[in-house]
Amino acid sequence: MKIGDSVKVKKGVKDVESNSFDMENWQGRIIDIEKDENANEISLVLIAWDSQTLKQILDNYIIESEEDGSDWSEYFLYPDDVILTEERDTPADVDEIIGKLKNKFAYANLGEAGKRIMKIIKETDTDETEKIYERWKNYLEKNFIFPQKMKIAEFQENYKFSQGDVINVKNLNIIDDHYGIIISGKWKNESVDFPLCDLEVINKKSKNYQIVKDYAVWFANKW
Repeated sequence: MKIGDSVKVKKGVKDVESNSFDMENWQGRIIDIEKDENANEISLVLIAWDSQTLKQILDNYIIESEEDGSDWSEYFLYPDDVILTEERDTPADVDEIIGKLKNKFAYANLGEAGKRIMKIIKETDTDETEKIYERWKNYLEKNFIFPQKMKIAEFQENYKFSQGDVINVKNLNIIDDHYGIIISGKWKNESVDFPLCDLEVINKKSKNYQIVKDYAVWFANKW
């Protein structure tokens, strides 16, 4: 075996971390080889999965890999776990599918919040910020219950507002390029507009609490 060879995983081989993902017939290219210095034999091969394998990998496998901080697009195996085979795609095919999967699972490392976020933004490209804001706004308009008392959860450079101040949110207003979704509400009997990302629902048992929390988590990680 050498770098660049295409290999296929043998029957009975499973993911060593979970022992629950069957890797039989997963296929890819060898991109690195580790040798036993004493025996001068191959001890491990690093396989970059091909596009067809990446298309069939279970969502849960990618999500668990993201949560663990491991790379789901490649894998170390013993040389006895694989056999040589013919390649069935090109590196360009691999790059294309990896790009799509990275968008689909961009927030998988955020745990349960990440799973909810990914359902809301529905595989939108991570650089399509305007479209993602629109999806959030539509989701909030359908699921958020107004009015709602919220507190300022983040330190404010604007001297007018203080962390902990309460705003009675009346409705969603506009989408700002820098601050995201802006709400309209009442603060100390004054009408104000304020970025939703810096707010937190006071009643933690409210349905609104988790919705706003997820939005704030997304906003903090969107860059």
